[in-house]
Amino acid sequence: NVADAELSRSLSARSLETLTGVTPEAATEFPQDDLRTEGDINGWLNSKDTPTDRVNAKIQEAAVSGRRAAAYSLAPTLSANAQEQFTNQVGFVGRNNYYMLQAILSWRLDYNVYATAQAQAAANNVQLIRNERSRRALEDTVYEAYRRVEAGIAKSKSARAQAGAAKKAADLAGERYQAGASTQLDVTQAQKDYFQAEANRIQADADLAFSRISLRVSAGKPPKLGQQSGSSLPIEKQPEAPPTTQPVDTNPNNTAPAKPVTPAR
Repeated sequence: NVADAELSRSLSARSLETLTGVTPEAATEFPQDDLRTEGDINGWLNSKDTPTDRVNAKIQEAAVSGRRAAAYSLAPTLSANAQEQFTNQVGFVGRNNYYMLQAILSWRLDYNVYATAQAQAAANNVQLIRNERSRRALEDTVYEAYRRVEAGIAKSKSARAQAGAAKKAADLAGERYQAGASTQLDVTQAQKDYFQAEANRIQADADLAFSRISLRVSAGKPPKLGQQSGSSLPIEKQPEAPPTTQPVDTNPNNTAPAKPVTPAR
């Protein structure tokens, strides 16, 4: 188990370094979540400033522009020009310069242009459906992340209660062993159970912190936990309570001490 744990730690550190480019350091303190809820779920579902929403908005804008350009190609075009000409034959027009204005209205009826406009309109409608589907998938992701936070809070509460009970059991086993009412095997088993419960508590808090970050990333918010975001307190190292020790009872049966015997002369 120790070898597997060390292997998992080494591989996880390597993967994290590959993804981020930062060499991870060994953790010396573990997150202590304050078990605060994330507020109303509608506030997370109604977030419109997510990366997915921004990408869909740009794609929709491009689709609308393409549809508009294809539709405008069916409209008639109007061109106009003006000319000023000079002549030395003033006898024909009565002056040496004259102007000419010309306006041309043309309308091109081409089935290819019409088909292109219809295709662009259909592409715009398809993009609207894609945006709606993408938005629905995003809301499902946020909803799942929110529910995972709720489940993580319940698991963390349970893990902390189990860790507290296991610590009391370990302390009690130590006291019973010192009093001669328990064996070394019982103490070892109680300490093992306490260590496992404490490891489960740390894992539950870490999973809860990951769920909170996933919720923020899905909703397009900064993935930072703190009191301002209403989620988690800063990391603090919880001091361990010193084990209680009791003096060893050398007379567990409460018998009176034997009086010294004086030899008869």
